[in-house]
Amino acid sequence: MNRLILDQRYWVLPVLLWAAMVAASYGWNRSALDSHVRELAANQGRFVFQMVAAVRLWNASHGGVYAVVNETTRPNPYLKVPTVT
Repeated sequence: MNRLILDQRYWVLPVLLWAAMVAASYGWNRSALDSHVRELAANQGRFVFQMVAAVRLWNASHGGVYAVVNETTRPNPYLKVPTVT
């Protein structure tokens, strides 16, 4: 058994097997990480969009904080503001 371990001809197969396993692990981890990064970026984008929409809705429902509504500065016609009675 000692001679088998010392014979360098038999080292190629375990080294190639180990290299293949490392390459497969790297590829799988890289793919999973890329998927996670894309999901995280999409979630953060959705959050920022919802936060901006919520702030604009709050401002519009409190009398328009951005600017005074007059003939030159009209409110956003696409922003649906519920009326408070």
